[in-house]
Amino acid sequence: MSHNRIELSIIIVNYYSEELVNQCVQSIIEFSALDEIQIIIVDNGSNSSILSNFKDKAIKIVKNRKNEGFGAACNLGVEASKSEYLLFLNPDTKVFKNSLSKAISVIKEKPEITVLGCKQIDENKITHRSCARYLTVNRYINKLLKLNILFPNVFKGVHMSDWDHESSKYVDHVIGAFYLIRRKDFLESNGFSKDYFVYYEDLDLSKRIVDNGGKIYYDSTIEIFHQGGGASESVKAERLFYSLDSILIFSKKHLSCFKYVIMFIIIIFIEPLLRLFSEMIKLDLKGFFEVFKSYKLLYIKRFGFANR
Repeated sequence: MSHNRIELSIIIVNYYSEELVNQCVQSIIEFSALDEIQIIIVDNGSNSSILSNFKDKAIKIVKNRKNEGFGAACNLGVEASKSEYLLFLNPDTKVFKNSLSKAISVIKEKPEITVLGCKQIDENKITHRSCARYLTVNRYINKLLKLNILFPNVFKGVHMSDWDHESSKYVDHVIGAFYLIRRKDFLESNGFSKDYFVYYEDLDLSKRIVDNGGKIYYDSTIEIFHQGGGASESVKAERLFYSLDSILIFSKKHLSCFKYVIMFIIIIFIEPLLRLFSEMIKLDLKGFFEVFKSYKLLYIKRFGFANR
């Protein structure tokens, strides 16, 4: 492949996850010919010094002066790219020898595929349950009451935890930790919505893609390592806040007005009581205050007491 025709741009968003980004990039360098790909690291307002270590011309650093959210950072990475295919890759992942070449081969050979996801394994070679169904009221209630865990054959949750992910098939959504899409399809779908700060922006994009006739495919024969948690592991209260906020945004955009109201009532009034009660039963004082802080942030935003 010539130097002038780069087929794949790999977009990695960094937010105080420098060591993870370094490991991810090193895995790409080890198993890829850098004249065939472009690596774009979007530093999302963390001003990371370690990124200056990347001197290769195939690695481009895009600096965002402030953190405007994950989806906005991904869109910025796309603007800096120049390839036919885009791969959104989490910093807490590592690719293996044939991960990228096989993924490109599959999406080329199957033009009906709009988005391609892959098997994600941890350090113990356990497969992550990484695919999801669309968010609905019933599925959210099943998750909240853990009915999808107690009775997986009857009650389905949003995450496809009832499926072992050891086979390939079309699904509603593949997690954004490895999200391969053609550039034209991404642009025609208007990219990631800036309505979300973090979480559910990838599910939102998948929903819009499928609504427009596209297809999402999970390929179990392609593997990567995915640690999970990443930089957000240390800020659990904020993470819960952004997750709940994004669920409400998704519900308002994609559910009927009546169903959105139901979701709003569940998340704002019912779920906090269940979460706080659960932390009390576990005698987890730290967890109790993390839940309290999360909902304080949510109430401040949703009821207009102050800006986020």
